[in-house]
Amino acid sequence: MVNRNIFLAHISEFQDDFEMLELNSKLMVLRYVEHKVELKIFWSDITNEILKLGIHSDKFIDKNNYDYHLILQHMDATNFKARNTDILIIDDCGFSCNGYSEFLLTYMKFWSDIPKMEHFTIGNVEVAITEPSSLFKMLFNHFTYDNLFNSWDQFCTLKVVSCEKDDLEKILQHALYIIAKYDQPEIAGDYPQIIPYQYEDDNWIWNEEEPDDFQTKLDRIKYHEPLAFYNKARKTEDPLYYYKVVEYFFIINKQSEIFQLIQKYNKDDNMDFLIESLTKIYTKKENILLENLLSNIHGIQEIVRYAFTRNLTVVEDVSDFSKSLYAYRNSIVHGKKDTKLELTVPQILKENNGEEWIHILRNLAEKVIQQFC
Repeated sequence: MVNRNIFLAHISEFQDDFEMLELNSKLMVLRYVEHKVELKIFWSDITNEILKLGIHSDKFIDKNNYDYHLILQHMDATNFKARNTDILIIDDCGFSCNGYSEFLLTYMKFWSDIPKMEHFTIGNVEVAITEPSSLFKMLFNHFTYDNLFNSWDQFCTLKVVSCEKDDLEKILQHALYIIAKYDQPEIAGDYPQIIPYQYEDDNWIWNEEEPDDFQTKLDRIKYHEPLAFYNKARKTEDPLYYYKVVEYFFIINKQSEIFQLIQKYNKDDNMDFLIESLTKIYTKKENILLENLLSNIHGIQEIVRYAFTRNLTVVEDVSDFSKSLYAYRNSIVHGKKDTKLELTVPQILKENNGEEWIHILRNLAEKVIQQFC
């Protein structure tokens, strides 16, 4: 059986911060003393994950000897979410349980100093910004096996005490606002964020493979405005600027249709017909122009498929994708509550909230630039 003292000794500070509630051949149950958070760890989960790597169980665990290094390395593979349903766990970011929450906080000045608002309260809720707790280190111990990880000293976490889950989103948003307002960033454009840990080689920005056919001599582009929108979008990750790139080509996408109308005019000399036809093109509703453009983008099916697999659309076709994209656009542009509109509000506790659409819009922007510019 796993030796309690040896196991806890393998993670710094754990001896005093945790108590062992149960330990047998099936599982271990630890309790974080300060906030009474219990954590179940099933040996079979760890065993199965290690076996997937081709390491036989006898190599790391038997009656007399345990490879504690391997056990700790694969604790993140024990599916904490499934085994500990009373703990809200946001992947690689933070957790909440028993009125206590802790989230990874990113803010450039935090790398040098703890901010001056180390402790403050919002109503009866306590907020603290300190180094990660032992419980955070236990839940996210797998960070330490990333090549970019140096030490826990390089991290800060935002801790919230005496706050139920229903109010947590409001408190976190309020806390970020307070931090930025009273401990202003030293770098332009920086802002405190609660985001997942970024791994080495972490391709969290979804995109195609980088092109390997770069030419040193480039032709001048036809339209510089969409590139200006794109550059602004890359700097701010603002989905509306990515959308403005796509939107820019609504009418340009109709060039062949307009050219045919001009040819017909040259043949028939019917000015009324030309004006009427051009007016119809320019006065088409935006959602129709969007679908027309999307239908003509090279490689659109891979983006449509991606959106469908992420449950962003109901049907895997361009038309449904266009409707969903337009609805997302409207939910941001019309930033007010309305019975006819769904309001998209950024949420910390909703994983990947809006990020998938941002990645999709960036990819769409790059495709239309390449195709039309």
